Amino acid sequence: MSSSPLLSLRNVCVSFDGADTPGAVLRDLSLHINAGEVLCLVGASGAGKSIASLVALRLEGHDGAVLSKGQILLDTPDGQVNLAKMDTAQLRALRGKQIGLIFQDPSTALNPVMTVGAQLVEILSLHRGLSSQAARAEALTLLHEVQMPEPELHLGQYPHELSGGQRQRVMIAIALSGAPRILIADEPTTALDVRVQAGILTLLDRLRRERGIALLLITHDMGVVAQIADRIAVIEAGTIVEEGTVREVFSAPRHPETQRLLKAAQSGPTTRQLASDQTAVLEVRSLSLNYPRRSGLLRRVTGQTAAVRDVSFGIDQGETLALVGESGSGKSSVARALMQLEPYATGEVLLEGMSLTRSRGAALRQERARIQMVFQDPSDSLDPRLTLGAQVAAPLHNFKVGARHTRNARVEALFRLVRLDPALMQRYPHQVSGGQCQRVAIARALALKPAVLIADESVTALDAPVRAEILDLFARVQAELGLAILFISHDIGTVSRIAHRIAVMHRGRIVEHGPTSAVLAQPAHGYTRALLDAVVHPDPERRRQFDLPRKADRLGDMPDPEVAVQYRCIGPKHFVLSA
Repeated sequence: MSSSPLLSLRNVCVSFDGADTPGAVLRDLSLHINAGEVLCLVGASGAGKSIASLVALRLEGHDGAVLSKGQILLDTPDGQVNLAKMDTAQLRALRGKQIGLIFQDPSTALNPVMTVGAQLVEILSLHRGLSSQAARAEALTLLHEVQMPEPELHLGQYPHELSGGQRQRVMIAIALSGAPRILIADEPTTALDVRVQAGILTLLDRLRRERGIALLLITHDMGVVAQIADRIAVIEAGTIVEEGTVREVFSAPRHPETQRLLKAAQSGPTTRQLASDQTAVLEVRSLSLNYPRRSGLLRRVTGQTAAVRDVSFGIDQGETLALVGESGSGKSSVARALMQLEPYATGEVLLEGMSLTRSRGAALRQERARIQMVFQDPSDSLDPRLTLGAQVAAPLHNFKVGARHTRNARVEALFRLVRLDPALMQRYPHQVSGGQCQRVAIARALALKPAVLIADESVTALDAPVRAEILDLFARVQAELGLAILFISHDIGTVSRIAHRIAVMHRGRIVEHGPTSAVLAQPAHGYTRALLDAVVHPDPERRRQFDLPRKADRLGDMPDPEVAVQYRCIGPKHFVLSA
């Protein structure tokens, strides 16, 4: 590594009011990154990580933030320059060519009305002056480099036609198109499945080694840090509070914030016992669900695609069943079917012994009140125009529960149940943190005293300490209210802390089903083993070699959808799919 840093931020202050302090989101922040190095900037939500990545490219002003003090020094082939002193035209010449940026959410960063090929060609033409034909050839080369399957096909597709992992690979290809010397990746794997996450980390590490670029990786996931970082910088309240090599920081963390992040990440599985005499609350019998398959410019229906195939399970009172699998495995389709939001082809859903399958109209509406859902992103599921108190009260108004003057007391009680100060009832979603918003969503779901709670990827986007708090909240509320919980997740490591049983879904089927301890300790199906192998561990001594197979389907055989299947018992209440 070069002794001269490629990029240095020195005593940087960024605020929304132009002042150094108070109100600054970055306070005298200093950090540097060398050629060929992976520096992970780690911190909780709101610590200032993303603003630090934006100020490195002088993009902080897009949301009203102002750089009030500090130097941003970039080592270029023509000498060192200070980005803090450059005008817009000078910055535009450096962005993309010297520093590339990978955003957290490619679905919002990519242009939805342009094909993948058109977006890559546009960048290559602007940054490198290539002709359309040469730019298209280079775009194809870049997609090959980021290991995009069938790159020729994807050049003509739009972002919404790609999976989350494929969109992230397109973002990486765009960031690489200007041949930058520094790559900044802002939470590039946060919402991805564990195997897709491992693939993206493998790709970034390979590109870093082959191209010799410096990688500034911004994350709240200490497992990711342990697997890929050379050095760590921990940020809290806009200031770097600890910095060192990955082994130094993990073995002897000095600052309380570092210790808190590591403690939350290193918490092991929690064995949860359930009494054997509990009453079955929810039963799903041979559920199958199909979606129409469309093709051509007019998107005519040409057939059907099986999303859920012959799925059966039950959940007892006070029990948590985790439904685990990657995106597209059918988990959310099952959830929508249970809520009667999707018509299913065959099967039956029983709630407290009553069939929901044949319910209609007012009867279905009343039964739906007994099953409530907590969605993945509270910023989408909460109404930005309503106060938090009004959102929790909405189900009570809709179902005319209690007298009007007593509802406010019920809402206050719900806020206290999820450990929120009732004083927050008058605030709006944008005025509280993501973890607080998710607590509001849980309070709203509990307002009608449901028998079943469905949590659909409800902790995916939260940092480790907040995620642990929400998982503890689910367990506590379940113990107090006797709820049956269906916990849907792609992260088999997370469900180990909340679930009594795990059902693993792959290609619409449950391929393994058993007690959490048995499934984690002795996974019987190849797909379950692949999910466990892809989990990144917050331990530098267990650092993987980034040698995962490129092909996504090397997971062991799956029976054909038309072939009859049966389950083989391999232990107490532990079943695995077999042909």
